[in-house]
Amino acid sequence: EPIFVIAGVSEANGVNPSILVLRDRIFEDLSGEQNPPRFVQSTSLPLAAPARAFDIVDEIGTREELVVLSRSQDPSTREVSAFLDFFNTRGLLADTPDTFRVSRTRVDLRSLTGYPFPLTDLCPIDLEVTRSGTHAVVFNSPRICNSNKLETDNVIVVLSIPRSGAATVVSSLTQNNSTNPLIT
Repeated sequence: EPIFVIAGVSEANGVNPSILVLRDRIFEDLSGEQNPPRFVQSTSLPLAAPARAFDIVDEIGTREELVVLSRSQDPSTREVSAFLDFFNTRGLLADTPDTFRVSRTRVDLRSLTGYPFPLTDLCPIDLEVTRSGTHAVVFNSPRICNSNKLETDNVIVVLSIPRSGAATVVSSLTQNNSTNPLIT
């Protein structure tokens, strides 16, 4: 069974970000030769911003879906744009690359309401997705995007991400950085 590597790529300065699949051949060649991973044709799919983190839905079981957190920042205004993208990975084989495709509508994290912080503090750095793929935990750390916010609290945000319908902020946990930093 082949091993696949998912990679987020972009040109200089984050232009044309995308996600693609590489086939890792290291376990297929028993001769001991080092074969570099090979690009799987027709698997490059666009992202709204450069990939920052990802998680697999049901990673121990079916591995049916890849969730990608992408983020960019306007250098002049420092405004952050962030998104969740969803890709089908079920049935992915090198000879059937068309199974790697968009599986849900993109979520614009700036469009959600209910954050316990102003949008100027939006800076998602990581995520985890539940086994069912219906909820995501997004780790937000404003100081990563803006060095002027070193004392700004980190926040863990729980999102409902239904397979159909709108994503919503369900709950959050704020960690006071001055007493006990949660994300470093």
